[in-house]
Amino acid sequence: MTTRAKIVIGVLVVLIGGAVVGANIYYQRDRGVQVATEAIRARDLEAIVSASGKIQPKRQVNISANTMGKVTRLAVEEGQRVKSGQFLLPVDAASDSPDMLFEQAQSAEEADDKPAAERLYRRVMKLDPGDPAAAFNLGNLLRLSGRGAEAEAAFRAATKADPGYADAWYNLADLLDEQGRTADAIGCLKRALASDAAYADAMFNLALLLQRVGNHAEAAAWWRQYLTLDHASPWASRAKRALKYCEMQMVRP
Repeated sequence: MTTRAKIVIGVLVVLIGGAVVGANIYYQRDRGVQVATEAIRARDLEAIVSASGKIQPKRQVNISANTMGKVTRLAVEEGQRVKSGQFLLPVDAASDSPDMLFEQAQSAEEADDKPAAERLYRRVMKLDPGDPAAAFNLGNLLRLSGRGAEAEAAFRAATKADPGYADAWYNLADLLDEQGRTADAIGCLKRALASDAAYADAMFNLALLLQRVGNHAEAAAWWRQYLTLDHASPWASRAKRALKYCEMQMVRP
């Protein structure tokens, strides 16, 4: 091999080695952070927001009919706007039975629609004056509304329809006691116990009222009777203390 050939081969080896090193350096270089670009232009901003909460109407209207019965057809379509006094639907008043009205009154009361419940209970009382339950429920409703005189009349209507209605006598007594009519309340509690001798709440309240008016002997007798029904509740502890007080007052000179 001549000297010239050797020089050529050496140059080729150097060039090939340089190419290999250059290629490795190129592919191992840091490419940097890739970014996306977009041209500036006017557009709508779209976003989705999720939230939880309670939806309440801006205006709520409770609709009830003066005469209850079976709806036979509708004169308007769902979602249709109506005007005051516009005919909406016919009602078959033949289904206006006391039992059905009583159920509707209870449903209205549960829905906190007190005006509708009151109207329905009064309707039942008019159709069936001998139904004590409607008068009793009406009394409770009126009492919660702060209409004491009307509540008293309703409770008395219930006890008139059923003289053995212990709960009506008890609630009437509680109402009268709130009004400061203690003697009348005592009489009503005794009527409740005459109808239900094991009525513990009536027994407790009767003993309490008798003690309040200074009738310690009779109060003590009712406290003892109460304790035969209730031995260990917090009310029993109070009854025991009240009985001890009454007995002490009875032995005082």
